[in-house]
Amino acid sequence: MGFFNPSLLWFALGGAIPVIIHLLHRQKYRRVRWAAMEFLLAALKKTQRRLRIENLLLLLVRILIMVILALALSRPFFREAPLEALAESDTHHLFVIDNSASMAFKKAQESSLDVAKKTALKKLEELRKLTEQDKISVLLMSNYPEVFVPESNKKDLVHQRINEIRLSHFGTSALATFQKIAEVIEKSKNQDKRVYLFTDLQRNAWDAADETEARRFAELTKSLTSRDSVKVYLIDVGTEGAENRAVVDLRVENPLVTMKDSTRFAADVHNWSNVSHPSVTVNLMVDGALVKTESVALPAQSTISVSFKVDFVEAGAHHVQVSTEPDFLDVDDRRTFALEVKDGVVGLLVDGEPGNAPWSGEIDYLRFVLEFSDLFKLDRPVTPEMFETDHLERTDFIALCNVQSLTQEKVEKLEQFVHGGGGLLISVGGRVDRGWYNEFLWKEGKGLLPAMLGESAGTSPEEDQPVPVRVQSYREAHPIFRTFSKGLAKAPRELVFYQYFRLEKFDAEDVVARLDDNFATPLWVEKRFGEGRVLLYNSTMDDGWNLQVPGRPPYVVMMKTACEHLGARPSGLRNLFIGDFIGLQMTADKFQNTFTLDTPGEGQISISPEVPKREGGTFWIKYPTPPPEHPVERPDSIENEGLRSAGLYKLDRLNPRPEERPVAYFAVNMPPRVVSPEELHRAEGNLARIPVAEIRRRWPDFRFELIGEKVGEEVALTPPAAGLWKYLLYVLVGLLGLESVLAWLFGRAKQ
Repeated sequence: MGFFNPSLLWFALGGAIPVIIHLLHRQKYRRVRWAAMEFLLAALKKTQRRLRIENLLLLLVRILIMVILALALSRPFFREAPLEALAESDTHHLFVIDNSASMAFKKAQESSLDVAKKTALKKLEELRKLTEQDKISVLLMSNYPEVFVPESNKKDLVHQRINEIRLSHFGTSALATFQKIAEVIEKSKNQDKRVYLFTDLQRNAWDAADETEARRFAELTKSLTSRDSVKVYLIDVGTEGAENRAVVDLRVENPLVTMKDSTRFAADVHNWSNVSHPSVTVNLMVDGALVKTESVALPAQSTISVSFKVDFVEAGAHHVQVSTEPDFLDVDDRRTFALEVKDGVVGLLVDGEPGNAPWSGEIDYLRFVLEFSDLFKLDRPVTPEMFETDHLERTDFIALCNVQSLTQEKVEKLEQFVHGGGGLLISVGGRVDRGWYNEFLWKEGKGLLPAMLGESAGTSPEEDQPVPVRVQSYREAHPIFRTFSKGLAKAPRELVFYQYFRLEKFDAEDVVARLDDNFATPLWVEKRFGEGRVLLYNSTMDDGWNLQVPGRPPYVVMMKTACEHLGARPSGLRNLFIGDFIGLQMTADKFQNTFTLDTPGEGQISISPEVPKREGGTFWIKYPTPPPEHPVERPDSIENEGLRSAGLYKLDRLNPRPEERPVAYFAVNMPPRVVSPEELHRAEGNLARIPVAEIRRRWPDFRFELIGEKVGEEVALTPPAAGLWKYLLYVLVGLLGLESVLAWLFGRAKQ
């Protein structure tokens, strides 16, 4: 047994007060013999024994009242149930410590994780001496929970391992954590299981994403805690009223980042608290150097955007970071963006219908449009037969213009090119082999082609009375048509088309523009293929299927912006989130046995890629590599097999030259992935807490006990039997009533 307030035990000396009062009230009498008194003494001897018992009983009750009052004030507790103390122990203790990113909150000298570890060590020391049967396991709570210490009955080892726990950049999930707890309990051979959960009670960890998840959590906790052998104790190490703000998004607004134009970045800063900040400093760093600072007002419960403009003077890999002045949770006060800056867009045009005279070839108009801009760097045009696919590493986009067909090997190389982030423009015409396109490019929806080609439709412009069709509708927000959104909305409708293909089995969301024929046939369709894009233009690049379209200004704008769009390698390959994988495809001429990767959490590591299978092929640099026994595609896995630390990753060749730029940068950030009310609510930066009473109300079958109370930076552990003082107060009230009744009864009898 122990006492929370042992210093108050001295009040038990108050039990001597009734004795002292009794002694003080005893009077000494002078004996005077009197004849009549002899008869009274004889009568008194008959009742003396009864009176003595009554007085002793009252005295005992009054002593107990003072002693029990002192015990109640001292708040006694049993370190374990009395019966368990007598029995042979066979207990598995599970210490579950929340090390998610929110546990970095640090308003005073210690973070929430520091408080959790200190409290866990205190609880560890309170455990009685372990037997050979007793076991201790340590689990880490997050949305990727893990067993940190499988099983041990050595307190020293567990003490050391708890001290080694470090903060993670993971989110928090009560469901995933209790699934892991259930796994450990099911494997445990101990008779009793005790689960101690040290957490900051962050609300988004307990809020289910949907009804199905809420039902699973309810069923899991009911099944787990309904057993008499399992007891769950909650220890709150969080801080009430915690405030936080964070950089929740950083994006580049240019569709294509080159040295020829200024690059615009936008950052979103969100405030989760009810306190407004009249001035928050936002810093922009480029390649580690501070280049600009903005001061903005940040209202309560709001998001503000900050824009920056950067002029890059060197092509290659770069990285940008936006940060705010540190607050009590500093892990989300910064966000990083990695990008590749180009000195131009390299394109390759494949002419399926070359001409001998000027402006007679399929690509002549397109080539003129692109060469007119100093942004594009075009390789020499080729025919399908001359089209080489072995060295596409420096090419940003490829245009297949009215190409009849390609070899199977070239199709495979094109798929690799697009899957790795390249752009592909496909235009049709009279030379297109519709059957080949559907078999080798569409592939039942799994290939490069965004739609299945149907029958040729429309009328030839060479007929006596051709039927013209125009652009009926288009997506104004798409890069191809963004130029027409301001006062030029009718411009694309000036283009006149006559022939096209019926398109079948396409996704309506992939349609960028439609014609005004009876079937609203798509003119532009876009498809994502791996990390790259494919644009299908359902007409010819020359005027073979249309009337003077290539000479019209809307055509020039469409083709220029379409090629810019395809030439802009998606930034998703270099901008990742916790749990993702780094993957970079490189050509065989850049292969070497070892690359180095500077990481924010593991220091510098070496990566040995697989050797390319053939000359002119490609190879992948991947990190981390998932173990074969745990495939990434496993749907029921709650383990994180991907990236664990947020920050900047730098990929280099082994022993690079001083003037050589890094191979690539990769930015890894914590969620939210998108800025939306739902994502912001579930973000780890939202420090809103869930009351224990709400947990009991939402999951009434979840049986647990709160045994911790945080005061400042300390958590006073309340053992399971710490409510004993309440029962002592009940006994005290009963004794007071008993004393009153006995005093009345005994006094009445004396009368």
